[in-house]
Amino acid sequence: KQKRILNKMKKILVFMLLTLLTSISVKAKYLECTTCSSETSFYNKAKQNVDLIEGRSYISVGNTITGSIRKYIVIYQPGNINAGERPMLKVGTTSVDSNTQSLFNDAVYYRRQIIDFIDGSVSVPDNVALSAWQLSGNSVFQRDIAIYYNDNQTFTESIGNYVSVILALGGKIVGANILVAVKFSDGSFANFKITGINYKGDVVFEFFNAVDSLGNPIPNSAAELSGQYRMTSENMSAYRNTVNRFRFTLKAPTISQGSVTITDCYLNVTTKEVTCESKPDGVNLP
Repeated sequence: KQKRILNKMKKILVFMLLTLLTSISVKAKYLECTTCSSETSFYNKAKQNVDLIEGRSYISVGNTITGSIRKYIVIYQPGNINAGERPMLKVGTTSVDSNTQSLFNDAVYYRRQIIDFIDGSVSVPDNVALSAWQLSGNSVFQRDIAIYYNDNQTFTESIGNYVSVILALGGKIVGANILVAVKFSDGSFANFKITGINYKGDVVFEFFNAVDSLGNPIPNSAAELSGQYRMTSENMSAYRNTVNRFRFTLKAPTISQGSVTITDCYLNVTTKEVTCESKPDGVNLP
């Protein structure tokens, strides 16, 4: 119990640090761009996200997956319309100073630590959730996953360290979320975005999407129920529960134990029904 209290206190201290850093770094901005690779892509990312702050400000654009970072200086003068002066905006490359580079290197390290922790961990325990299908449209199970990982001190400290150094790079942060894949014992997985730390000092998880063991995207809204699925008797049962959770009824063929059937499912919002039909060439696949 004492260890849990200490862990909570550490997370609250991290949150207080983040609040302080936000208040003092008003003319610095950090952009995470995991698709940036060329000089042009880094520059365009910076230019597209300029804040029109009078005078000088700075934008750092980093890719913590590849470990690359660029820094830009922004000079803006609003001009005087009444005097016929046009606004002036310049975005130019500047060298990455040693402090920025050191902070970014730490961010790369902590991001990798977070990903390795999730990738290297065993499946979510069955007493928390049996399958990613249970998360579909169910905020209770999604919250249980967040609670399970928030109880791990190593994981929450890594998140706190990552967010701290990212925020130290710039008072305003864009796109620095981390996408992690959480595994379940039935072979399904769910992607969560880690978006930071809340006022309680807890890591904030945002459910993104999920895929079952056969590669089917798991619907997270009624609109996503329509589609083509590989169905076994087990995941047809999970699909039925999901349909019912969204307050629809399901009409579907019975699938024999051990077989896989390609199935088309259609949503009718008027009748509040979902109808699934087996494709003639997709029955009893090996």
